[in-house]
Amino acid sequence: MLLCLPSTCLAEGSVSFATIKPILEQSPTLWKHLDKSFTFAGIGEGARLGRHWPFLGGARVAPYSLIVASKDNPKIKFTLVVNCVTKYYTDRGEQVSKEAADFIQKAAKTEEILLNVSLRPIDREPDALK
Repeated sequence: MLLCLPSTCLAEGSVSFATIKPILEQSPTLWKHLDKSFTFAGIGEGARLGRHWPFLGGARVAPYSLIVASKDNPKIKFTLVVNCVTKYYTDRGEQVSKEAADFIQKAAKTEEILLNVSLRPIDREPDALK
């Protein structure tokens, strides 16, 4: 998948569950229910920032997707999608506006704030993708 937005270009890249878990834990109630209900694949996918990002090229950002299996019946699997608000900062910790002309050149750090999650059965494609 390739996603192009004004001034950015993203492709998919692998990301460990260890990277995704702290984001899910931002909502303790949500994490409790997910952890109680599912086992999580060790590797998922995230949007990969391109090489044109001087400091963040190759970094992964939301949305993340990960295969999860029901603890009640491991044959029942879903794709868990984790959406976040991503904030960008300079190497000195100053927030960088996504509207700034030099946004990509200045962004050196990210902060991701959990927005929502969704589950999709992996045996069904969304109608929009058919």
